[in-house]
Amino acid sequence: MIRPDVSVITNISLDHQVFLGRTLKEIAREKAGIVKRGIGLITAATQPPVLEVFRKTCEDKGAPSGEWDKTSAIAQPGTGSPTTGSNGSSKILNWGLPGATSIGMRLWHWA
Repeated sequence: MIRPDVSVITNISLDHQVFLGRTLKEIAREKAGIVKRGIGLITAATQPPVLEVFRKTCEDKGAPSGEWDKTSAIAQPGTGSPTTGSNGSSKILNWGLPGATSIGMRLWHWA
């Protein structure tokens, strides 16, 4: 089995309802399936119900978690208060996530 250094989940929206579930929480539960025991998760998701699912999943699996606050350019460990911006584009949000993940992993000594 491949053991990743980190798991990353981009923002969550209702565009995959046919495959993953009808609500944001259902979709988040499906996406949280990538979380591995002890492996950190970084997400660009901003919706409180989605973050609740991710935090609970990480807690259950003993995995650290971080949320990307796009205003700071790095992921913040378990901040609980990500900044969403008034009209942030999901593409811009997703493009910045790899860099934020890389910096966050080094700062937190995850890899």
